Amino acid sequence: VMAASAKYLHRNGVYSFLYSDDINVFHKIMEKLAREQPIVLLFFQGAGWLINEPKSQLSITQRGIYIGLDIDLEYGLVYPTQKRWRKLQSVIQLFLRRDSAPARLWASLLGIITCLQDLTPLGRVQARELQFHVNSYWKDRRNTFQLVPVTQSVKSALVWWLQSDNVMSGTPLAPGPITQTLTTDASNLGWGGGVWHAQEASGTWSPQESQ
Repeated sequence: VMAASAKYLHRNGVYSFLYSDDINVFHKIMEKLAREQPIVLLFFQGAGWLINEPKSQLSITQRGIYIGLDIDLEYGLVYPTQKRWRKLQSVIQLFLRRDSAPARLWASLLGIITCLQDLTPLGRVQARELQFHVNSYWKDRRNTFQLVPVTQSVKSALVWWLQSDNVMSGTPLAPGPITQTLTTDASNLGWGGGVWHAQEASGTWSPQESQ
């Protein structure tokens, strides 16, 4: 139904994102968007849809929440929603008070971080230590009650996610220009990598690293 609605709107010159029962109408010219808004509302109401006004953003804006993203079109940035970040903070506080936590709680924490890592500068890098830590202890994935230690190193990594400057500074909607090319490779014996026409580095794995 939504796909057919999107096609109808597009044929009539209305650009929209439709996801499940969420509708986002956009245009780079605000005046044109203002003319299209009542047309879109009448179309969906005429098709039998009920508009949930308390949960809808019916005024024209360059910033809004859409499918869990806080999108700022004026500055070209996307942020985690405050709701999602508050949820992450509350879960992290549970870990900071513990010496260990069941695997199911770790899975919940990593699930939230996975949702936020691409919206957070350096998010993937910061998530990696936590993922490696859990994977090194939680071998039997069927046992969600297995206790996984919360080490001091883990707590330091979690504190990073509590800082607003780290998590809520925004990520560009469009990628920036590529200025460097980094090539890496590895085998069971060693590793290597380099920046094109600049620096190179390589080495062999220690017995512990190669396990």
